[in-house]
Amino acid sequence: MSETIGFIGLGHLGLPMATNLLNAGYSLLVYNRTASKAESLVAQGAHLASRPVDAVTSGGIVASIVWDDAALESVVMSDGFLEHLGPGGIHLSMSTVLPETSKKLAAIHAHHDCAYVEAPIFGRPEAAVARNLWIPFAGPQQAKERVRPLLQAMGGQGIFDFGEEVGAATLVKLVGNFLIVSAGYSLREALSMLVSSKRQHNRWSHPYPLHVFCAIS
Repeated sequence: MSETIGFIGLGHLGLPMATNLLNAGYSLLVYNRTASKAESLVAQGAHLASRPVDAVTSGGIVASIVWDDAALESVVMSDGFLEHLGPGGIHLSMSTVLPETSKKLAAIHAHHDCAYVEAPIFGRPEAAVARNLWIPFAGPQQAKERVRPLLQAMGGQGIFDFGEEVGAATLVKLVGNFLIVSAGYSLREALSMLVSSKRQHNRWSHPYPLHVFCAIS
């Protein structure tokens, strides 16, 4: 791949996703607050940036997956980040944040003539390694078309377009998280009822509850 991609955030999800990009042939500029987390990527040919802006190429693509709203805003508002990204640049934000945060940051990017695409991730680190991630995304159409191959290379087995209105994909992610947590609590309560019932014998060891949870999660 000829284009160099910036990648910010090398946590439990970010590291395997960045590794997938390297394995797909992309050149990477990587940044993480704890620089040692980038060692395995540097050993494979990635270049380590000392600041977020150093992971940005003018008019290019920079992906980020950081802990929360505050961390994401800190990256975006860091010295020179938006100015260097500039016209034609795309920030692919894969953090799970509030829709209001996404909308605010999209407006700030637009003011600098660059695009903000939100693409929060459904999937655990092992799913990233296995390339079994599910990704809703939203943002300007041309920018989405440009980043879709990256999302596939990162491990997206399912990529779902929720239009150009930023905030839609993050809302889908938050609702999905709520449903997953609710299903987990419901299963726990159901199993607790079974355990406490007077009909405790071998048939309650059947894997049926696990199959139900897997089907809905």
